[in-house]
Amino acid sequence: MMAQEHVVPMWKRIFRGAVWTGGTIFAAMALVLLILLPVSADKERAAEKRWADAGLPISDFAKKYPVQEDSHEALALEAEALQLGFSLRSTGSNIVSRENANAWNSIREALNDYLRILESPEPPLAWPPEALARFLSSNGATISDLRERLNRATPLWKMDVGKGYAFPIPNLLGQFDLAKLLSADCLAARAGGDNDRALKDADAIWRLSDGLVQRPELISQLIAIAIRKTDLAELRTLQDAPSVWSDRLTSWNPRKNLETSYQHEASMMNDSFKALRLGTPYGQCPSWKDRVMAPFSLIYARFCVAGVENIFLDSLRHMQETDICSRDEVFQRIGELDEKEIPRWNVIAKVGVPNLTDAWLRVKYLRIQIELTQKVLELKATRSANGAWPVQVPGIEKSFCPQEHWTYTVMPDGTMSIAYSGTPPGEKVVKGFRPPQEYEEGPPANAK
Repeated sequence: MMAQEHVVPMWKRIFRGAVWTGGTIFAAMALVLLILLPVSADKERAAEKRWADAGLPISDFAKKYPVQEDSHEALALEAEALQLGFSLRSTGSNIVSRENANAWNSIREALNDYLRILESPEPPLAWPPEALARFLSSNGATISDLRERLNRATPLWKMDVGKGYAFPIPNLLGQFDLAKLLSADCLAARAGGDNDRALKDADAIWRLSDGLVQRPELISQLIAIAIRKTDLAELRTLQDAPSVWSDRLTSWNPRKNLETSYQHEASMMNDSFKALRLGTPYGQCPSWKDRVMAPFSLIYARFCVAGVENIFLDSLRHMQETDICSRDEVFQRIGELDEKEIPRWNVIAKVGVPNLTDAWLRVKYLRIQIELTQKVLELKATRSANGAWPVQVPGIEKSFCPQEHWTYTVMPDGTMSIAYSGTPPGEKVVKGFRPPQEYEEGPPANAK
């Protein structure tokens, strides 16, 4: 009689198959990790080395910026801004009362319209609209306190660069609102013949923006540029500007600040995505799924971030190697080429790389505004000394762009004009407030 064939139960076969399959998958995952973890680490180190070789190290960037809390001046400004209807703090207990917020919102449109008189080559002496004039008058004491506080010291805001994307930034829109309000007060003081108050307003705006210029984040630099662009336009209309303005305009280097901001952006990504966790909100304990996926998410993050850091550095180098006086289309073409270099799988780069071309073009046209303001202040200093606009000024035609020039003219009626030869930026390049690239002013009031 033949021996009865041994039959393996179905459940055992399923179990063995599952064990074999699971073991194979585990071994494959382990092999992938064994290969890709060191490769991804090498990619990360190579990207960091490229930045270090370029003289812009990102691995210890945060050490350049000590942790700081809100200064006394910043806290005082926050309290006073609440009375005006807006907040200077992004988070926390700075809650604006409904009454103050409504009062502020009711004049915002009139405020923006009033500042547009600075878009004229010869800004008129114009009083603010009635609603804005009432707001300035009813809040005169608070605005005066703000002005005097800023004239004394630059406010410094909480900063902890080591926290990466979780680090605190001030309410930048609130800062912009405060700057615009002081600009409106400056124009109102100018219309009323109070040049001293107008100069103090301009000084207060500059000091307010200086607290942002000292910060490394890109968005703070862009807001500072927007604030100072208006400040320069109104400064040109004032008389007897003190010599400190010459030093300020000479020492401010927005291009260098942008380079530091790109370095900061790369450093933030480098620090923030090293411990990337999928599915678990920032600050919470990782779930079991995240614990299992952690090595794989780390590999993906390393490859992505190394790619982002290389894209940042390549874009920065392309911009540095491009003449700042090049046509806008040249910068835009470079930006488009850099964007095409981002592979589809690099989601972090697709989302996290900002438009560097726009920032660079803002600096290009800001340089024109700085140069125009410097020339106007020099002409006004000569007029104050001699009692009339100089007929000729050697070298005034020269520009930082060798292919462009300035045309200075004194008309028979004593009106002075100075104009830049280059084409003004298009609306897509410079959005919002658009100061002119020329300036006109009549003869001195005491001219015969």
